[in-house]
Amino acid sequence: MSRNSHGLVKKNGPMCCRQCFRSNVKKIGFMKPFAPSAPSSLKPPLPPPRKEKQSAPINSSSVLDPADFPPLQPSKIASQRKPKEQVPLPPPPVSENALCWDQLFPGSTPSSQKLFSLPYFSPSLKNEEMVVDIEDKDCELATEHWANSLVGYIIGTKPVYTPFLQFLHRLWKPKGDFKLLLKGNGFFLVKFFLKEDMQSVLEGGPWTMNNRPFILRQWSPEVKMEQPRLTSIPVWVRLPTLPLHFWTPTAMGKIVSAIGTPLCMDTATRMFTRISYARVYVEIEAGETLPDSICVRHNGEL
Repeated sequence: MSRNSHGLVKKNGPMCCRQCFRSNVKKIGFMKPFAPSAPSSLKPPLPPPRKEKQSAPINSSSVLDPADFPPLQPSKIASQRKPKEQVPLPPPPVSENALCWDQLFPGSTPSSQKLFSLPYFSPSLKNEEMVVDIEDKDCELATEHWANSLVGYIIGTKPVYTPFLQFLHRLWKPKGDFKLLLKGNGFFLVKFFLKEDMQSVLEGGPWTMNNRPFILRQWSPEVKMEQPRLTSIPVWVRLPTLPLHFWTPTAMGKIVSAIGTPLCMDTATRMFTRISYARVYVEIEAGETLPDSICVRHNGEL
């Protein structure tokens, strides 16, 4: 056996590489050496391709005629059968041991009933419609709760709760606290804990946010917080150079009638506790531009 000059390849078995193993296969003891691979020229030839069978010509006499198969006639017995009448199913039987839902677990009361239970009243039926009668005394608790509240509406935008709440605190600076509630359609409700804060905000203004005015009105059961289509809006108008002898309801009503429909004047103007300017509440047409000045003629003189 020749020297293995190619190094060991297998750990177990013959201690020689594959090349040395093939060259000395008979000396090692294998009687049948590996046969060399057959050349590509000796590969068996491929089988010849199959010949497609030609279909036999169609005999016209073997084609089925639709006239040989007339439509099926309905059976006389099936036509004489009467349709079965649909009988309504009877209601499921009520067991004598049936329980109401609140009797399922005796001794336990739902948490909602512990918080605030509601009485039951039998509704009345008029013209096949359920009618419920509610009187003013039935709404006293809610009316007292919202007594010191203002309903507001911002024209052209919907406020976001947290920024709007911080803005109102900076704008109004109330002595007490208040609660802000948003309705979602541009309306909001402010419940004041002090009545004087509500009066101060209601008589103050005009109030704007991002150059958009918002309308405030004291809450009452007649106020409906529905999406409006405004044709007119109320605004506060300041009259900084109005002479003091014009501070009467008649004279001031004539002056602001040139702007719109006068509604009222604020407390400071009515009580003469502020003389730097007069302020009146006027209803104007939506989209109308206010005049910069008004010419007043007193006894025929401007």
